[in-house]
Amino acid sequence: QGHVLAVCLHPALDVTIYTKNGTEISRTQTLGGKAINLARMLHALGAKVTLLAPDDHEGQTGALLAGCGFDCELIPTNLSLRHNFKYVDADGTTREDNGSAGILSPQHSEQLLHRIVDMCRSSCRTECRTNRISHVALCGSFPQGVEKGVYKSLIAQLHALDISCVTDASGEPLSLAVQAKPSLIKPNLEEFCATFAQENSMCKTVENACNAVHDAYLRTGVQILCSM
Repeated sequence: QGHVLAVCLHPALDVTIYTKNGTEISRTQTLGGKAINLARMLHALGAKVTLLAPDDHEGQTGALLAGCGFDCELIPTNLSLRHNFKYVDADGTTREDNGSAGILSPQHSEQLLHRIVDMCRSSCRTECRTNRISHVALCGSFPQGVEKGVYKSLIAQLHALDISCVTDASGEPLSLAVQAKPSLIKPNLEEFCATFAQENSMCKTVENACNAVHDAYLRTGVQILCSM
């Protein structure tokens, strides 16, 4: 069956603050990021998954992943952990304040990206089929200092190793990734429309959205899982 390598280039600390009449009642915090959430879900479903991510310069990422239950490889970097805040009031109103991207040095960026390919190349040589990386999930946003076309470049390199790639991104990184033909992309409707030059008004109904996704698949050959 093989296993999944989930790649998170920029972990975040997701903080939810519960308030009443503007006064904080309680808060929760967890390490977030699309690839981290994916790794948790795959592990819960019994799949073999490894998370590859940069550790922040304070080591918080590693500390927050302790005891997660799945394999993690963290690359020590100069990156600061991004903080995302969500405020939930007792009256049901919510507000989000997402932190800006941190800065990853060129040296650490190159080290991280090389490690992704090296792990996949090494896994191809293992005799145990269940230890071979069969899929790589490239998920989420980038730190500053990482080129927009990095997913596209990684997909091309991993295709050469006969490894399937799944991409969950947005904006230019997603548009460029599509050119390398990943096995699957997972945009939401707004991201899909922006990537495939569709007017949002053309996808107002489920039927219209499905037709647009099907047309995009026929044009690109890339499977699309689009959330509404």
